[in-house]
Amino acid sequence: MEIGKNPKDFTCNGKCSNCGNCCIPWIPITNYEKNKIEKYIKDNNIKPEPLIVADKDIYLDCCFHDRVNKKCKIYEVRPEVCSNFICSSSKEKINKDREHYDNRADINGSTGKLVPLDLLFYNRLDTLVYIALMFLKDKNIPTNKSNLKNVLGILGYKDKEIKIILDKIKLESD
Repeated sequence: MEIGKNPKDFTCNGKCSNCGNCCIPWIPITNYEKNKIEKYIKDNNIKPEPLIVADKDIYLDCCFHDRVNKKCKIYEVRPEVCSNFICSSSKEKINKDREHYDNRADINGSTGKLVPLDLLFYNRLDTLVYIALMFLKDKNIPTNKSNLKNVLGILGYKDKEIKIILDKIKLESD
């Protein structure tokens, strides 16, 4: 996955500001990292951040980024790609690093299926639901239940599956 334009620098004096702008739901991780994270979230009873959806506001950042306190809930065991990333790097360095992490990953890399961390660790939503939400947002279509239901139907979801999905996430009512 290549960064299409120069990234923005959100650092404070060259150090991470914990803003969460780089905390995306799909990152390349190894099975070793996955196992460490699973143990850590179980041992520390870590709950995922809610997927907040309001009209035209969708938070598709990492389920471990605490938006209120601006910190990573799994900082001590965060994946290597996270610990080595700094948004002040050049586009070229970011793309080179991303290729490196994709190639070493067992999960979410070029050798594996793209899986949001929410689904991987908490069995919440799947990739197509994220894509449907991003489609609505990108097209400036209100993210209400009716519109999401229509897009999920086009993607091949059955009515029963759509009901389960809509019950799991907060959406603006119709």
